[in-house]
Amino acid sequence: MNRPSLMAGVGVALVAGVVATLLFPLLTILMSPTTALRLLIAGLSGGYLLYLMRYSHQKLGRMTVLAGWALVSLVSWVLAPSLLGYAAIHLVMIWLIRSLYFYNSLLSALADLGLTALALAAAIWAWFSAGSLFLVFWCLFLGQALFVAIPANFSASRKTPSSFAGRGAEDPFEKAHDVAEQVLRKIFSTH
Repeated sequence: MNRPSLMAGVGVALVAGVVATLLFPLLTILMSPTTALRLLIAGLSGGYLLYLMRYSHQKLGRMTVLAGWALVSLVSWVLAPSLLGYAAIHLVMIWLIRSLYFYNSLLSALADLGLTALALAAAIWAWFSAGSLFLVFWCLFLGQALFVAIPANFSASRKTPSSFAGRGAEDPFEKAHDVAEQVLRKIFSTH
């Protein structure tokens, strides 16, 4: 699997921060600050998804993913009650796409969800502590860059519990878990 490097993610964070800092004042001339921020969130989220697609080994479903992202962005633009809710919707879409394209296990996807939540918390902290739009997007995308440290599959070699070791039997739960992961891998690898 071809994954981006941490340095590429740091570069994306830097570009996102600079773009947001430069475009926001220009956009506020034409529209309200809230609308300008929504436009920046949508644009940077879309750009980040294209960045992820570039490194994904999956070729099928890319147009469907982009169309789904556009549809959810449009609906959330109208229905999202707050700017934070709108940003959270875009982060959930990023998380879902990373989970589908870069991970083979549920634990990896959940670890990525935690990382996404931490990145959002860091961005909120940057806003309230410094009030800098550059720092908000820098912290948000810098947190996202750390997804490369999450292994694609957390199911490392499993040993049988010591209570079953003498009988040579495997834990039934572990067997069922392995079968479920194999089925999910087959489903996601064919789409």
